[in-house]
Parts: sequence; structure tokens; C-alpha cells
Amino acid sequence: MHGESAPFDAVRNDIWSLGIILINMLTGLMPWSVASKEDGWFMAFAKDHRFLRYTLPISKETDDILRRIFTEHQDDCIGLDELRILVESVEHFWMDDA
Repeated sequence: MHGESAPFDAVRNDIWSLGIILINMLTGLMPWSVASKEDGWFMAFAKDHRFLRYTLPISKETDDILRRIFTEHQDDCIGLDELRILVESVEHFWMDDA
């Protein structure tokens, strides 16, 4: 989980923060209070990475980006350049009526 026994990585933490900001900008909500085992919402996401898509009115494109941001594995984390490209290419940030 985020921050557990891992050295501080400023870039990765900034990317994580951008994900939280993106969710807040799109929905006006925070996905969880603290990314820890004590937070039920975060643990629900940790168990099922589709959790955000189930609970927030976000598009699949947005969910795909957020799952790349909120990964537990350093090697899977999206980089800033790729994040910018993906966000710029999103056609719809929100869920459609269907």
C-alpha cells in the first residue's frame, strides 16, 4: 500500500496527488480519507481496483488512468509525461447515460 515501508519518492507521490486532485475536480469527492489499511474505502479499492468506477461517475478512460496512478507497484506507476498525454486524449471524463 501507498507509503508502507517504501522510501519517499517525490515524483510518485506527486503523481498520486494528481490522481486525488483529478477525482476531486471531476466529482467533488475524495476517494478515501487516508491510503491505509485503516480506511475502509481505500481497502475496498485495494481489494478491487474497479472500485472507483463502481462508486464514482467516471468514464472507463478516466478509470484506466486512475488505476495506473493508484498502483501499489512502483514499476506499474504511470509517468508524468504519459499521464499528461493520456489526460489530454480523454474524450469523456464522466460516465455516459448508459
